[in-house]
Amino acid sequence: SDCAEAIIDSLVGPLPELWKALAAPFEWSPAALSFFAPYLLHFLVGDMETTQRIDGDERPGGVLVKRCAVLEQSGCKGLCATMCKIPTERHFAKRWGVPVYLRPNFETYECQLSFGVQPLHFEDDPSLPLGCLKQCPAAQADRDASIVC
Repeated sequence: SDCAEAIIDSLVGPLPELWKALAAPFEWSPAALSFFAPYLLHFLVGDMETTQRIDGDERPGGVLVKRCAVLEQSGCKGLCATMCKIPTERHFAKRWGVPVYLRPNFETYECQLSFGVQPLHFEDDPSLPLGCLKQCPAAQADRDASIVC
């Protein structure tokens, strides 16, 4: 997780500190972050579209990653959580001064980012299913090993 946060930090330079000082305190900050995200992060996560923050909240501030490569390529909940979800949530809260809640969808490989929304604690987050995913290579290897033994 520290490694993932260091990578995120290296990609953005001094912009987060400027944002935190000049824009984070304002109500429009989450909407502005969601507006810029598809232009600035396309190279990293692919196609995105702006959305509302969360269901039932009409304020802008959401971004839907249409097909998350980490989810699709790895099929691993742990990799998604430790290399993307948790570091990104921490990074935005700490460096940008704006909370963001990432909700991966392990069936569609989409990921909803909700700027201005406090993330849930890892154990309480309904977007993270319990146990390993069926498509996880590590879980599959464990199942195969137990069959052979």
